[in-house]
Amino acid sequence: MKRVSLVAMLVLSSCQSDRPSPKIVLGPKPVEPMWSTYVGCSGGIEFSPGAVTVARRIVDEYEIWKFDAASGTLLNYATKSTRIGRAPNDTPADLTGGSTKPLDASKVGALTPPGFTPVVATDRFLFARRTRTRLQRLKFYSEGQAVLIDRPSGKAVWMDEGLDVAVIAALDRVIVCRDGQTSVFARNAGRPPEASEFYTAIRAGDISVLRKLYPAWRGSRIRDVDGKVPLSVAAKDGRLDIVKLLVGLGEPPNSADADGFTPLMMALHWNHSDIAEFLLDAGAIPTDDAPPWGSALRIAVHEGRRTIVSRLLRAGAKIDLVETRSGRTALHEAVMYRNYEAIEVLISGGASIKARSKDGKTPGELAPGDQCVVHLFGGGLIKERPSICRPIKRETATFVPAQPLH
Repeated sequence: MKRVSLVAMLVLSSCQSDRPSPKIVLGPKPVEPMWSTYVGCSGGIEFSPGAVTVARRIVDEYEIWKFDAASGTLLNYATKSTRIGRAPNDTPADLTGGSTKPLDASKVGALTPPGFTPVVATDRFLFARRTRTRLQRLKFYSEGQAVLIDRPSGKAVWMDEGLDVAVIAALDRVIVCRDGQTSVFARNAGRPPEASEFYTAIRAGDISVLRKLYPAWRGSRIRDVDGKVPLSVAAKDGRLDIVKLLVGLGEPPNSADADGFTPLMMALHWNHSDIAEFLLDAGAIPTDDAPPWGSALRIAVHEGRRTIVSRLLRAGAKIDLVETRSGRTALHEAVMYRNYEAIEVLISGGASIKARSKDGKTPGELAPGDQCVVHLFGGGLIKERPSICRPIKRETATFVPAQPLH
């Protein structure tokens, strides 16, 4: 986050207003980015031929995500202790006529909403931004909004808002990034409407519309706006009928989302074991190396029952695979989530009870006071102590990307 002196804080804080900014109303034909990701660029952004690299801070390090500029596919993931650059600033530019020129704000003033500053103009679009500074805990935060104007109609067709919003012209793309989101547009295009309608049909379970739009979608194979492939969208929503239809139409069960998350991992995360079983039958491989998510088995042992955990092991999942960041194994995870069935299956399958995580703990040491855990690690079975080994009832966990710390 941008910081200023204490004197400036005191001066500017007297000028702050808590009044909400005037609302932007989108027109009847919204435009979506070619692709977007929940990874923001507060830790810096870099460009190379065909790629966009963004960084975000997680605890005491930075996650570095390198994406294909055209599709948003994850090309590389790494962590490092330093930023890859400063948080980006706007790059005012006029991209009309296929060239790059300095932006003349007066030429697009009539299209710019009140309170906004024009940043990038193309033949079809105008990207504009507005910000205000807020003081919290003796730090200033730049809140902002970016709006996309369709120049022929003069209507707002897309908007994003958050901290440290910046609009950048690079790589024949226009990139809007902030703390928690990066969205990428072509110079004069967003996502094809057919692609958006196709994914809407998957979520709605509308088989007839899905069949109608599938041939057109297959020509582009564009992912959903957040990088998901069709099978992942259906798996997340628990739509087994749609998963079966997509596989029948030829969708590969091992196709991965832009961030490396597979449909099988999605089904396991949302605890749809019926879909996970079907995908395994269709040839899905229990991924062991999908950074930063770890293994499919590690996801399954959070809440998965005995049947699906056993099935993953039979399908070749590595029982003692170590997660890079924490050094934990699937057995560590099962104990953390008190998934007694998974603990029993893993121990009976030969999982190491002596494996130590990066903080030096064995799986059993993560729950020294849990009677069922002690019983299972002592060689016991759930059926021998059903009263203390009752499954813990919980709602399916919602995946919320970790937020950067400031």
